[in-house]
Amino acid sequence: MNKKKGGFRAKRLFSEDQEAYVRYLAQERWERIKDLWEEAAAEDERAAALLELAEFPERRRYGEIWARNWEGFSKEVVVVREAGTVLGLLERMVWRSFEQEEAERQAEGRCSAFEEDDYFQFMAFRTGRLYEADPWEVGGFAEGSGEPG
Repeated sequence: MNKKKGGFRAKRLFSEDQEAYVRYLAQERWERIKDLWEEAAAEDERAAALLELAEFPERRRYGEIWARNWEGFSKEVVVVREAGTVLGLLERMVWRSFEQEEAERQAEGRCSAFEEDDYFQFMAFRTGRLYEADPWEVGGFAEGSGEPG
């Protein structure tokens, strides 16, 4: 029984790490969108600004998949004004792109995108941040009290 429970936890942790990576990529792209949209007030200017971000050289040979999904995202999001909605749509676009990239990688017999250096560098950064943090802050305890803060 414990063995089953432990296996579930390990699997769940990996899924959370992948989700964190997707959110990181979406947030990174969102920062670029915000910078361009600050200067673009009209809807057509916003659409043009989104086109500037339609390339994904960091996805290397799978950049075309991401660009196709970006095109659909751009059409959907150009009329949206709320940051949370845009970020949610962006996360969905990133997940959809990863799923399609994974399917193509599998068909080609290549490793998962979550086994690439970019993902491992993100995880190393995330783990390093955890180790650098004050243990009292990570645990949510007020310093020296032993009680949740």
